[in-house]
Amino acid sequence: MKNQNAIEELKKLNSDDYVKVTIDLYRKSLLEICYHTGSKFDKTFTCDTETTWRGASLVCEQFVVSELLELLESKDLIEMQDVDFPDLSIETSTDGDVDVTNIEWEEPLTEEEESEFSPMDLYWDSEITDSELNFGTGSIHTMVIENSDSIITKITEDEK
Repeated sequence: MKNQNAIEELKKLNSDDYVKVTIDLYRKSLLEICYHTGSKFDKTFTCDTETTWRGASLVCEQFVVSELLELLESKDLIEMQDVDFPDLSIETSTDGDVDVTNIEWEEPLTEEEESEFSPMDLYWDSEITDSELNFGTGSIHTMVIENSDSIITKITEDEK
């Protein structure tokens, strides 16, 4: 198992402690879905955006050591996916392709209003109310595990 060194290092820690986990994903592996609300033409709207990021690093600031050990003992990086990580957030991302979907207006637009905006206008003229980070198996290239003092270990999919 590729995770053996990481497992040995984590077993040296208190199982109730927290560690920071950063994962780097392969190209175009991350789909970020955001839920928006906003106002245009004095009319309220909601919409969703789906952004496929060309590059991304995600972070889990407080992963319980015992839970991370359980994950590493049961799965290699290639088998892990978004649901395996609690409270992920984007640390860095590059070059995203955005699609605006599910546009709903509180009241119908006039023909003139419909011709005066593009879906991307709604992206810029709204607030994000919630979001999801989605990636499947085979997406993680590297995982770095650290505590407040230093890097504990690093796992890469390229390791033999």
